[in-house]
Amino acid sequence: METKKGQGGSYAWKSILIRGEVILKGAKWRVENGEPIKLWGDIWLPSLSYPTLQGPLVAELQEATVSYLINPATRSWDSTTLSRVFSQDEANEVQKIQLSRQPCDDALFWSYVESGIYLAKSGYYFLKTKV
Repeated sequence: METKKGQGGSYAWKSILIRGEVILKGAKWRVENGEPIKLWGDIWLPSLSYPTLQGPLVAELQEATVSYLINPATRSWDSTTLSRVFSQDEANEVQKIQLSRQPCDDALFWSYVESGIYLAKSGYYFLKTKV
C-alpha cells in the first residue's frame, strides 16, 4: 500500500489505490504484542467513536509503541504506566482490550463488519458516513 499515484494508470489501478487508502483510514489494529502500533496516531482502541488516543501527546513517548504499555512477563496491561500516562477514561479504554496469553503478532482488521474482512460495500458505507 506504499505505491504512489502516477500521471497515467488504468481505471482499475486507480480504483485499487483508492481502496487501499480507504482500508488504511478504516482499518484498526488488533493488539497482541503492540510492537508495530504507535501509541499516538494509529487506530487501535476499541471505541469506534475514539479509536485513537485523544489525550495530550507526551513528548518523551512521541515514537513509543503500544508495547510500552504491556508487561511482557505477564502479557497484561501495565496499570502503573497506564495511570501515569493517560486519563482514567483512556486507561479504562485500553484495559478493555483482551491480550492473548500466548505471544502473537498484531494484525490489521476492518472494524466496520463483524468478520473483520474488508468488503467494498462496507468501504463505501465507511466513506459516506465516517470520512
